[in-house]
Amino acid sequence: MAAPGRGEGGAGGGLKASLARLAFRLPIYRRTLDGRVPASLSSTPDWLLPGEAAIADRLFQGRWRLAGDELADARHAPFDLPPPSRAFAVELHCFGWLRHFAASGGAAARRQARALVGHWLARYGEFEPALWAPELLAPRLARWIGHAGFLLADSDDAFRAAFLRGLVRQSRHLRRSLGQIGDEATRFQAGLALALAALVLGGSRQDGARGLELVEAALARLLLPDGCHASRRADELLVLLAEILTLRQALEQAGREVPLAIGSAIERAAPALRFLRHGDGSLALFNGTRPWPAPAIDQVLARTGSRARAERNLPDGGYERLQAGRSLLLLDAGRPALASAPAHAGLLSIEFSIGRRRVIVNCGASERREGDWAGAMRASAAHSTLVLADQNSLVLDAQGCPADDIAEIVHARAETEEHLMVEATHGGYAARFGLSHRRRLWLGRNGEDLYGEDALIGPGRGAPGFAIRFHLHPDVQVSLLQDGQSALLRLSASHGLRFRAANAALSLEESVYFGDPGRIARTRQLVLTGSAEEAAAPVTWHIGRMQ
Repeated sequence: MAAPGRGEGGAGGGLKASLARLAFRLPIYRRTLDGRVPASLSSTPDWLLPGEAAIADRLFQGRWRLAGDELADARHAPFDLPPPSRAFAVELHCFGWLRHFAASGGAAARRQARALVGHWLARYGEFEPALWAPELLAPRLARWIGHAGFLLADSDDAFRAAFLRGLVRQSRHLRRSLGQIGDEATRFQAGLALALAALVLGGSRQDGARGLELVEAALARLLLPDGCHASRRADELLVLLAEILTLRQALEQAGREVPLAIGSAIERAAPALRFLRHGDGSLALFNGTRPWPAPAIDQVLARTGSRARAERNLPDGGYERLQAGRSLLLLDAGRPALASAPAHAGLLSIEFSIGRRRVIVNCGASERREGDWAGAMRASAAHSTLVLADQNSLVLDAQGCPADDIAEIVHARAETEEHLMVEATHGGYAARFGLSHRRRLWLGRNGEDLYGEDALIGPGRGAPGFAIRFHLHPDVQVSLLQDGQSALLRLSASHGLRFRAANAALSLEESVYFGDPGRIARTRQLVLTGSAEEAAAPVTWHIGRMQ
């Protein structure tokens, strides 16, 4: 089978890694993977990233939806069918979907999950270079260990022996493949898998220590000092936190001391995750964050044991939070996370909610990593922010990665008796148009009024047109009022908001929303338009409760 990931070689380099790859291709290599197989696991830690029973029901029926692609065939195991995309194959062979069967529970779910794992072992368990590459092997090994208690309950001797042997062989190969790993995410996964394997398989303390070293070193880069994930994505933070919690549980079950770095990571990540949630418990859709069910987030946070509340801002992640009354405003005032990773050009975008109701949103991210929707959702126009000349505030290359750097984003906040206020400026358009975007936001102390001001600052070149977009949640009903400068936003039969603007033309356009897993929802957006030449006076807008 062709490699669904980056191929046999992984991301590492160097003579040692090259020689290792040559050795892995030798027919005799697979014989060297066998070793002592324990009769049972010394402990069975739970995989603490919750699944969904409804998804397990679809998998029972042979309806596999992974990475935005679908494969439907109830007669064959998915491993026997050509994958619809590389991303689909990666998720399939990493076994993250096991958590859905575990969430379903019961004998039938256990039998089906066991059958799929057994089928994989029969086909690929001896050795398959492409599917045993570190970026697939490490997460697969960790998830198998995290679901071992679920899989092995009431299992027969044949499955138990094959499963334990599979764990031993894969952990042994992973140790030999560490030199091929180049990125921090895979390095973390490898450390997690090796540490878990050493704890449950009775491996040497040296192997366990090596795994913990990898985890701690990767965490120093993946988790910012304020607890935000280095990707600046809330869903990545959620997954990372659940994986750290799984490791902490395994250490505690084994009677081992939890390293300070792991405890500190949990204490920092928990309030950062709370920071990036709306009143309905779901995640803010900044920077490619994909939606997660609120109950799953609740479960992960409950496992942390931390009651630390969200701070006013995440200075390292670059987010600001204004909360008053029942209203919550979140502002993305941070720089792109990595120059080598796909980015969303949502500089100074906002999300706004009242209680459990979303009002202003960003469009979110396509489940597919590639394709038209993926590119469109990375564009500035898919975010609730100002767009100049229909161009992105970040110059993105063909892969969606930032093609150049931008000036430092400056942001500050202040509080008075009447308002919470934040101001931020970015220079993403400065090199092309000689203009910077400044956004000022005020939220009244009672949460009833949100004021905004958007201005283009600088000498400018030409008179490019601008559009300030406010994407609305699909549950919001909107209609323009006769004055041409305001709109009515209905959140419910008894709750309405009025949007008013000055110094720009107001219109209503179609939009889409990726905030509901597995579907694209149609919605609307309010758009304020004008030209930079006319924008000497800032565009002002206000959202307030209808009386």
